[in-house]
Amino acid sequence: MAKETVLIVGLGEIGHTLFALYNEAKENFSVYGLDLDQKKMSALSQSKDKLPTKVDTLQVCLPCGSQEKFTDIIKGYVEQYKPKLTIINSTVPPGTTLKVAASCKCLVAHSPARGVHISAEHMIWEMKRWTKYVGGADAAASKAAKAHFEKMGLKAKALKSCRETELAKLFETTYRAWMITCFQEMH
Repeated sequence: MAKETVLIVGLGEIGHTLFALYNEAKENFSVYGLDLDQKKMSALSQSKDKLPTKVDTLQVCLPCGSQEKFTDIIKGYVEQYKPKLTIINSTVPPGTTLKVAASCKCLVAHSPARGVHISAEHMIWEMKRWTKYVGGADAAASKAAKAHFEKMGLKAKALKSCRETELAKLFETTYRAWMITCFQEMH
């Protein structure tokens, strides 16, 4: 079986964690990383001049400040690397995954990262521990993203749509912030 080529765009906490997980499953994947910060790329022995021209899966781990700008950035990467599947791991406003899917000619899914961000090693443990929920722009994207994460050795579950994963991530993040605030106020 041929290895699946994966490009991770954004090598911060989540991108770095995914890179490590792909390396653990290197019998199934050839993984590459791309970041504007050359130091992050060098730390993972990556170089812009050694990136493939076409990939099977594009993993997006970028912050989303503006839905329109985020969509345009991903569209640019999809046009450049022509993936069959694009997975957005970022916390995004509801509707972002559908906007990306409408502007790209590939399957698009949302699968937010879950876990406590204590250290790189802890985040790897958290990603293996928690179920990776996926919500596709359509059923085919959900199925492809779920299969992709299972091929990595992660537990995965497809939800009904990307709106569910987008809203769930926002709710989870807000809930955690309130819990931290309440704890700090009590003490």
